Amino acid sequence: MDDNNEKLDSQLEDKEASEEKITREEEIFKRLHEIDLILEEYDDKLCNYEIRTLEPEQVKEYKQEYNTLRKELKSLKTTVKKEGWETIPIWLVIYGIIVVVLGMYPFVPMLPLDIITLIYPLFPTSLKTNFVFYALFIIYSLLLILPTLLIWLYSKKDKSVKKNIFILLIIQLGVAIISNLIAFF
Repeated sequence: MDDNNEKLDSQLEDKEASEEKITREEEIFKRLHEIDLILEEYDDKLCNYEIRTLEPEQVKEYKQEYNTLRKELKSLKTTVKKEGWETIPIWLVIYGIIVVVLGMYPFVPMLPLDIITLIYPLFPTSLKTNFVFYALFIIYSLLLILPTLLIWLYSKKDKSVKKNIFILLIIQLGVAIISNLIAFF
């Protein structure tokens, strides 16, 4: 009972902290917009009418405040990160389920069997061995792993997606090894 209360309290605190970050971001955006308008107005009057409405020290202060607010906004945005299942794209989950199911034992002998029975008679009689037959099953499993490997190699943008694809690749390799061992014995 106490654990549930503690979890609820921590969730409420997390929610309040995220709401505070959002309100702080809104405040920063408003202040940045105000400073931007002040500096634009100053530049416009200075260029068009050659009238200085602000002192050079005030302009420097506004620019410094603008830069510090930008840095604070950037730090606020980097602290809000997704965790757990939120980082996994839905396409990756669907792709993973399909590929793992196609690589499982009951499907490994069934699906490529038609293709193997078409290719197998084309081999010379010296290659018509059980080893070659099972090697074709292994090639089928590796062909299922190949797209995942290519996706993992070319996913450079998001490190969390790359990590999840790598985990899927490891799962796929494990399923392929187990399935081929079961099919072989």
